[in-house]
Amino acid sequence: MTPKQFKSIRNKLEMTQVEFAAELDVCRRVIQMWEAGDSEIPRTVAYASYWVLFKQTAGYKKVAALFRQWQK
Repeated sequence: MTPKQFKSIRNKLEMTQVEFAAELDVCRRVIQMWEAGDSEIPRTVAYASYWVLFKQTAGYKKVAALFRQWQK
């Protein structure tokens, strides 16, 4: 997952970095580093962010479509 994709998920959720950090159980600074591309986003975090998006949006079909698109 790219930093742009990661930030896109947070923006779709309309969450602040602090709120998204709490959801992923990390500190805000880590979110900043991932979004800036200063640190690689672990695959487990990428999957967890998709799961948060799934839980808070219209559901599986939208998340599955995004996931397929970003896997290209």
